[in-house]
Amino acid sequence: MKRLFADLAYAFRGWIAQPTLLSVAATSLALGIGVNVAIFSIYQQVVMRPLPVPDAHQLVNLASPGPRPGSTSNNFTGPRDEIFSYPMMRDLRAQPDGFRAIAAQRLVSTNLSIDGNTQAAQGLLVSGNYFETLQLKPSLGRLLIDADDATPGQSPVAVLSHRYWREALGGNPDVLGRVLTVNGESLNVVGVAPVGFDGSTPGSFVSVFVPIGLHWRLEPRPIDADDRSNYWVYLFGRLADGVSMEQASTALNLRYRRLITEVELPQLQDVDSATRSQFAQRQLQLADGSRGQSYLASNAGPAVIMLWAVSALVLLIACLNIANILLARGSARAAELSVRASIGASPGRIRRQLLSEAAALGLIGLLLSIPVAFIVLKAIPALLPAVAQIEVSGGLDLRALSFAAAIAIATVLACGMLPAWQLARAAPINALRGSGSRTVGRVVTRVLNALATAQVALSMAVLVMAGLFTQSLVKLSQIDPGFAVDSIASFSIAPRRNGYTTERAAEVYARFETALREQPGISSVSTSMVPLLGGADWGRQVTVEGFQTGPSVDIHSFMNIVGEDFFQTMQVPIQRGRAFEAGDRQGAPKVAIVNRAFADKFGLGDAPVGKRIRIGEGTDLDTEIVGLVPNFAYNTLRERTQEQFFLPRAQSPGASQMTFYLRGAIDADALLKKIAVLAAQIDPQLPVEDLQTLRQTVHDSTATQRLMSLLASAFAVLATALAALGLYGVVSFSLAQRTQELGLRLALGAQPRSLRNMVLRQTGKMAAIGSVIGLVLAVASGTAVQSMLFGTRAHDPTILAVAAALLAGVAMLAAAVPARRASVIDPMVALRND
Repeated sequence: MKRLFADLAYAFRGWIAQPTLLSVAATSLALGIGVNVAIFSIYQQVVMRPLPVPDAHQLVNLASPGPRPGSTSNNFTGPRDEIFSYPMMRDLRAQPDGFRAIAAQRLVSTNLSIDGNTQAAQGLLVSGNYFETLQLKPSLGRLLIDADDATPGQSPVAVLSHRYWREALGGNPDVLGRVLTVNGESLNVVGVAPVGFDGSTPGSFVSVFVPIGLHWRLEPRPIDADDRSNYWVYLFGRLADGVSMEQASTALNLRYRRLITEVELPQLQDVDSATRSQFAQRQLQLADGSRGQSYLASNAGPAVIMLWAVSALVLLIACLNIANILLARGSARAAELSVRASIGASPGRIRRQLLSEAAALGLIGLLLSIPVAFIVLKAIPALLPAVAQIEVSGGLDLRALSFAAAIAIATVLACGMLPAWQLARAAPINALRGSGSRTVGRVVTRVLNALATAQVALSMAVLVMAGLFTQSLVKLSQIDPGFAVDSIASFSIAPRRNGYTTERAAEVYARFETALREQPGISSVSTSMVPLLGGADWGRQVTVEGFQTGPSVDIHSFMNIVGEDFFQTMQVPIQRGRAFEAGDRQGAPKVAIVNRAFADKFGLGDAPVGKRIRIGEGTDLDTEIVGLVPNFAYNTLRERTQEQFFLPRAQSPGASQMTFYLRGAIDADALLKKIAVLAAQIDPQLPVEDLQTLRQTVHDSTATQRLMSLLASAFAVLATALAALGLYGVVSFSLAQRTQELGLRLALGAQPRSLRNMVLRQTGKMAAIGSVIGLVLAVASGTAVQSMLFGTRAHDPTILAVAAALLAGVAMLAAAVPARRASVIDPMVALRND
């Protein structure tokens, strides 16, 4: 151990004696390690972080792929395959074979009011055994229990999250027993959840936990707790002690299959034989539930993994650069190493010394990488989608710091092993001949050339990736959404979540429209139940006059409920028929407007007007198509060819939420200020949500693509700079080893220009070989991320050519200074130097 510290001390002194070389090497290493640690930290927080509950590894999420005839409603908690009916939830909870318990949850939007202060927040409907299944204890009072969920619609109680209790209520311990109004329902606060637990749906901050039996009161609808065709509940469980996931799956599926066959299958009505057969084959699928239930990992995970892969390439380039430096530095000390060997130092001793120097550099790089990681962690979250931002903190935890140390150790071994092995082979006799440096130098030069070529190849791959994502972003940004964007502001209100009746909610919508139209500078106002480009959708099955259906025929269509002037406000032209009118109200004949994709899908061609449709179940085609509009973006900018039909808001007054769109003769940002003031005057107890310009909505819809493009470009710049530095070092070292040769060439009449060209040819050869290898890597990498690209091919020849040309130019610039230096060598000085 004493010798180790002595070696490290000697290594530090050696590096300090060469500050320029140290700064270049340490900076390369710090950037490579720091970026990787930051991306790892984000990946760990967004994708891999377990719920803050005891024994999270025992949690399992339940799913059941297959048809779900009836009504389905899934949200950010998970996909359609993971929702169950309320009766099925009760059946599985009653006998959780293989599980200690099975619990239920459902994320809901809420309006919370306490002491007259109303705000929009996330709520979580949970079964009475939810907290018990998670093995959590309250911070204050008690948590929900089975008795709170015994009878649907009863037990008006609530548990606050610790964050909401602290931030909204100041951590007041007298909160127990107070009345909290949730979506218009008065609930008694019985407890506060533990510190750090914001629910089991990563990406959402849950403010209040409510018994799942209150679902029908918080989202007003007819109560039918025995309806097995209404799917909306998410399930998870905790494995029984000593039971594996496979054993639990086998045990629980025996009961589930009996319920499907004996209870649910006989209740299916109006379902074709193919669907009945598929329904009968449904089975439970179990998945790791330690990280909760949400779309976050599947939505953000691939992007973070891709960024991590690119940052790993940057680190690899930095490692090759460090190996270059260590080789060149060691080669310059070849005579010293030969003398050490000649006086008794073993090759192993020399290798330990050289590895100590690499370790010293690695330690310096590790210390410098920590602030780099902090800076990156502060910068990247602002570019992440909003749901991912919630999960990302700006700090480094123990795992991230351990990962940094692991990278530093791996880097030291990767960068230091080859130089140590190669340089320790120097023959002691070379020291006596005075040729140690030249003998080792020739071997080292070949290795350096290979490393520099590898740097070019990796840089090419990163450059092409940056080009692909940049082009994808450009093409996505150039998409015409099909509706006007400028001078439009939007916001959402949800009066039904304040407990307003259907009639009162309709009145609030009308008051808002009237008041907004009267404001100077606002030329048009309308509403939409499903917000445009909000990532949400709503669909129903439709029967269309003249369209033949069958067991395998898709009759699904997306839909929206919009205000009277919606198409005028959004400047979407009516191609056939008419827009909605004031007479399209309750009691009047039902009408709908369809888009071009709907007309094409259901064989209506250019003449859909006058055709009749039925929405959902029934026998009558009771709705007449009165208009045709072109396709325009619905829930995402990338897809504008989805079939849609639109219903007038006046004929569908039950919508719990509406998004308002305002077109103004003034700037959209100025409209936002008017909205906030006016909303407070109309109904101060009704929170206004998602207040922003439509231009900002479009901008937010490309957040992931912008993140990928920006970071890939930043990594490409860094990778190219490191590769250029590596090329510069290799060429400079090569020229230093050939000083006498170059001096002799000049003395014999060689022109300086020919020496410059020789150096440039050497660099060009490495760049050409590296570029070819890099193009192969780039095409393979691009193919792997093709699904994340828009309108861009992984092997786009323009991007490949631009990347190759850019890298060639950088390579020539890196060689320019050494080439000029080679052409001005003084022959007399070079020949005297040995």
